[in-house]
Amino acid sequence: MPKSAKARKSIPLSQKVAIIEEWEASDGSKYVVAKKYGISAGQITRWVRNKTKLLARAERNPNSFSIHTGPAVTNPTVEEKLIKYYKERQKEGVAVDTSMLMARALEIDPGFHGGSKSLRYWVYQFIIRHDLKVARSKRNTHPKLIESTKRTISRAKVPNSPAAKPVVQAEDGCAQACRQAQELRQSLGDQYYAALDLLAQAQVAHTFNVIPPEDRLGWLQWKLQQNTKPPVEV
Repeated sequence: MPKSAKARKSIPLSQKVAIIEEWEASDGSKYVVAKKYGISAGQITRWVRNKTKLLARAERNPNSFSIHTGPAVTNPTVEEKLIKYYKERQKEGVAVDTSMLMARALEIDPGFHGGSKSLRYWVYQFIIRHDLKVARSKRNTHPKLIESTKRTISRAKVPNSPAAKPVVQAEDGCAQACRQAQELRQSLGDQYYAALDLLAQAQVAHTFNVIPPEDRLGWLQWKLQQNTKPPVEV
């Protein structure tokens, strides 16, 4: 297999903004700042170009890795009712898991987000967006995703700092996801290398690793399709 380009680091928006501000204050070259953080000068150029969007998105969700929020919610009312359902179960001392959230969503709207199969992809983003704490599903296949995601994000410290050591663990997760993706190479076809590039992102790799193996191909194809859609200008 030919060697692919060096994987790009996954950097949260709050750090991207900090790097932009450091470059602006230094009055120096982007190359010097980029080298310090182990990134390319081209990345800083793109961030500066999108600075307004970066600042706006970072203010709402500083731990996000992208200015793009993903596909729009098809029926916001369903999510509002789900939040109410979640809070009621919490008051009753009932541990809510992903299966319960998906089942309740379909009770409210049977066609929500394309039905039961598509809800597997939606539910993880729903949990992260609303900062919910969920239990393991009854099938014992879905971990407490939001807590794991927060741990992954917290490891994405400034490179070369004393706190950067745990980033190796996130990189291991990316390597694990890429190894698992080798089993899907034939099914992915021409999209295989694009999939590897996508799995080099810590947050994407984490989700890929925790979802059931039988759902990985469908989820990865869906993610690739979303990644190729042009961003909606704000």
